[in-house]
Amino acid sequence: MNNTYNDDTQFVCYYGDEVTEEDMSNLKEEIRVRLLYAITHLVDSTDLERATESIAELFAQDRVAEPQRWKPGLEQTWFWIGFDGAIMEDIWRDTPGDKQAWGWGNCFGTRQEADEVRGQLQEIFVHFHREHANTRAVAKPKAEGYSIMRTYD
Repeated sequence: MNNTYNDDTQFVCYYGDEVTEEDMSNLKEEIRVRLLYAITHLVDSTDLERATESIAELFAQDRVAEPQRWKPGLEQTWFWIGFDGAIMEDIWRDTPGDKQAWGWGNCFGTRQEADEVRGQLQEIFVHFHREHANTRAVAKPKAEGYSIMRTYD
């Protein structure tokens, strides 16, 4: 059976560590043992090997490592999208705010990248509001003279 991945593919465990060739070999051996006990009607070792590779391939496909997301270095310029849609330029100082923006995916290496994402976000927001425009209950106005604002002296 042909693998759908090449020799340069990197695999990761569910907790993010790289899966080594030894790890994959151990996984295949465990699968072989389970198949021997579970499927006693395999014709020969070729069938066993083919079935083992097939199952291991399923595991491997789920574990292909995602490319690392760009993160600015200390004192490096980066861009983010403000709540009003403005593209903001900033210097990375590894502050909690910087980390929060990065964690949300609101951290870009160029103004152009941020602008492209801003356009996509605007489309998502407009679509959402078009789809949900008539589904919300409308608040009734409060009685005259009643204010929901509180002032503190």
